[in-house]
Amino acid sequence: MSNFKNIFLLIVSPREGWKDAEKYNVPHGILLRDMYLPLLLVLFATSYLELLFTPHETTPLSCTQHGIVSVVKYIFGVYISAYFISCFFPFVRKTKTYYNKFNNFLIYNLSVLIILEILSNLFLDLSFFIIFRLYIVYVIYKGLDYIDVEKDIQAKFVIYTGVILLLVPFAAELIVGLCVPNYKIF
Repeated sequence: MSNFKNIFLLIVSPREGWKDAEKYNVPHGILLRDMYLPLLLVLFATSYLELLFTPHETTPLSCTQHGIVSVVKYIFGVYISAYFISCFFPFVRKTKTYYNKFNNFLIYNLSVLIILEILSNLFLDLSFFIIFRLYIVYVIYKGLDYIDVEKDIQAKFVIYTGVILLLVPFAAELIVGLCVPNYKIF
């Protein structure tokens, strides 16, 4: 349960959240299994709330499509983001332990984005929560000590990582959404 507490702390107080993540450093496979995938299941389930709020505009099929695309974009988001960031910042692969920590860093940051998407599904006001997605840049900045980024590349790392974590799920949604018939991307 401490992993979910870490996400809450990352949203409320990123510095404390990263300290807690450092304290309970777990292998990224366990973090994926015990926290990330359950969050994706909640994200999928909340896609059906549109049926309650706008039953005349949505169908169970459209909610299922939306849920699947949402889950797939965050599954791709972890791996594609890790690939792109490690290409531009090869120091993240310097040791297996450090790479595990870097993957945890990505999983926690993407989990914050998943929580925001779950909230947008609950309240059905996407425009309000899209602005809060930029908060991820601040969470990344506060996590620099967690992954020990050198001082001279911190600004570049924060900006690049923020852009990647915001754009990769969006691009994955566009690509997967184009493959799904009658899927509304926007």
